[in-house]
Amino acid sequence: MISLHVEPRKVLKWEQFVKEKPAFSIALDGYVRGKPHFDPQGPYANFNHHEDVDRLGTRATCAQVSVAIKQGLFETFQQQNEPHANVYVNDPDQDTCLAVWLLQNAERLTGQKSEPLINRLIAVEDFLDVTAGAYPFNPSMTVLRELAWIFDPYTCVRVNGRLPHLDAGEMRNVIESVCQRVTRHTLGQGEKIPLDTRYEVLSGGPGWKLVHELGPHARTALFAEGTKAFVAARDNNNGTYTYSIGKMSPYILFPLEQLYARLNQEEGLDHRGGNCWGGGDTIGGSPRMTGSKLSPDSLTKIINDELAKS
Repeated sequence: MISLHVEPRKVLKWEQFVKEKPAFSIALDGYVRGKPHFDPQGPYANFNHHEDVDRLGTRATCAQVSVAIKQGLFETFQQQNEPHANVYVNDPDQDTCLAVWLLQNAERLTGQKSEPLINRLIAVEDFLDVTAGAYPFNPSMTVLRELAWIFDPYTCVRVNGRLPHLDAGEMRNVIESVCQRVTRHTLGQGEKIPLDTRYEVLSGGPGWKLVHELGPHARTALFAEGTKAFVAARDNNNGTYTYSIGKMSPYILFPLEQLYARLNQEEGLDHRGGNCWGGGDTIGGSPRMTGSKLSPDSLTKIINDELAKS
């Protein structure tokens, strides 16, 4: 039995997770802040690639889960010879949804089983998520239009600005809708939709742009057009903003870790807590639970000030 627990925007430390959650618990994609962990005394596992990792050298959560299943995850997470896990998520994004589907359909991956459509889906999502959409795929590729259809229930709520306000039931509906589409796709019954790559440049500075993503696939065009570092802003319509901040790779000189520290200082947030600016070495963002109180103009000024010091 794979039991899904949806707790919107909640973030725990590993020690909290092990203490508070029952045995046979798995955290996905940022529910537990920090690098992947496994504790056989439980058991407990954390699959994540956002904090405390080499982002470009760490598999996306869905790919970590895929390899773990192949390598015997359910030899440990099982009761009465059946898969058994309490799966905790705080967001219904593409990586999370695919990881949930893989855990719920582990029998299609175990041992020497290999399905080309599943393998390709994991591989492309891995490249896209590890690079925050910066992997240089050609926007006209068929597989990208297939993924656009699969993940459309999520991208719609994100682009419409509803994501920060979704409750547990609404998030669960998004995850279940995406998982149903994954199943259809892997059975050869999936569909395709065009990529919407529209975006509006709000401001920026040397080597970076602050944008409003009008289409869910804006970053595909943004990086294809030569932008190497970006901030994506979304107004939460309550005095706060949700920001994603990233760069194409660690080789781009855009000091994310330095920016996280400065932004936490500006907002009076503890970087050791769960609700703060942070992320990996190529992609991060504003506090998940509360958003940021910094306006786009204020954020632009702070980033350019830090860049001037570098």
